[in-house]
Formats: sequence, C-alpha cells, structure tokens
Amino acid sequence: MIQISKYNKQHPLRIFEAFAGYGSQSLAFKYLKEKHPEFDFKVVGYSEIESSAIQAYGLLHGRDITNYGDVTRIDWNEVPDFDFISWSSPCQDFSNAGLRKGAEEGSGTRSSLIFQERRMLEVKHPKYVMLENVKGLLSKSMRKYFFQYIRDLDSYGYTSFYKVLNAKDYGIPQNRERIFVISILRTEDDPNPEYHFPSPIKLETTVEDILEDDVSPEYYLSQPLLEKYLTKADINESIQKLYPEDFNTQNG
Repeated sequence: MIQISKYNKQHPLRIFEAFAGYGSQSLAFKYLKEKHPEFDFKVVGYSEIESSAIQAYGLLHGRDITNYGDVTRIDWNEVPDFDFISWSSPCQDFSNAGLRKGAEEGSGTRSSLIFQERRMLEVKHPKYVMLENVKGLLSKSMRKYFFQYIRDLDSYGYTSFYKVLNAKDYGIPQNRERIFVISILRTEDDPNPEYHFPSPIKLETTVEDILEDDVSPEYYLSQPLLEKYLTKADINESIQKLYPEDFNTQNG
C-alpha cells in the first residue's frame, strides 16, 4: 500500500507525471493533501508536448515545474529522482472509438509509447508506477500489449495490481471506465507488496446539479457546424468498427 503517513513536509512524495495533460494526477494529490494535511508531495517534473495542455498545466500548478517534453527524448539521468510516476500513455490506438492500430513496438503509433517505460526503468527505480488507460487495452486484440507491459514491470522488480474502475463510482458524474495498474517495487523491506483498490463511494453530485437551466444560445452548436463535425469524424467508419455485423447488414 502507499503509506501516506510516510510522506510529509520533511520527506514529501516526489512525483513525475508522464503524458501529463493538464496534470490530473497532481490535482488528485492536492485533494489527498486536503483530506490528510500531514501528507505532502512535490512534483519534480512532467512530460507533455501539446501546447494547450502545457498552458493549462502551468496555470493549474505553476510554471516553475520543469517540462521534459517528448517522452522518447528524455534523458532520465537528468531528471531528479522520484518515488511515484504516472504513466497515462496515449489511448487512441487501444480505444474502441479510435482506429485500433495497436501498440506494436516500432510501429510509430501513439499508443506504442506505453513501452517507453523501459527506458525510464533502466535509470529510475520509483517505488510506485501507475498506468491509466482505456478499458479497450484489455480487449481480445489489445490485451497482448497490456500483459507485455505487466511482464516488463515484473522484470524490473515490480508487483502489479490492476482493475477497471468507473468514474461514477468515485464521486464523478460521468460513466467512464478506465483500467488502472498500480505497480509497486519489491524491496528487502517489502518483498511481497500488497495493494487494494478503494471501495466505491456514493455519487452525490449529478450532471443535472452542475448544468445551468438557462444557457445562452452562443454555447450551442448550429446545425451546419454539427454536420461539419460529423463529416470530419467519419461517423460511418466509427460505427462500422464498433458494430461491424450490424453495419454490414444495414449497408450491404
């Protein structure tokens, strides 16, 4: 288990966010600190290449945190040591809503970046590694990549625990399933790590509680704009990938 009592102002939990986005993991640690004031953490760095996400990260967490950029080009020897790393690698090529190109090494797909963890673990040995990705990573055609990742972590001395969690079971009014993997480094002091995922909590806030009753028309998409987005999304192709039998029957 992650012993939060072990980490305080004198010895904060040092974290690194890979594929950081706007820094949702840092936000989670901030909420944890609010509930447990004795706990403390420090972000030693993050990795992000999207300009809008970098801007959001700076606004939320401060611009003094070093962004190490493209994860494929990070020299991990230059990164300060950390105890926890979040590894939310791109999901598009695993997702049922995407093209499902997979993550074959050397393929150049965005989701193949999941295996960049090897370069990191050759240099760094954090106590905790957390992977978050879409449920599609466990699908029949994608699970080989998932279990390759688990084997990789095991070869570097980590025991992994995984579970599909839904945001609606943890206080968020959204039906969104994600696979979470918590990998804990085996040590002499902790040769058989254990981890138990948190129990669901009652959902007290719904989307209806958040949305305003009277919304200005400027926030609605016009019909021409809707049609434009649907055309760009190539909705027929997406439906065909999700429901191939039905699509072929209806369009054959």
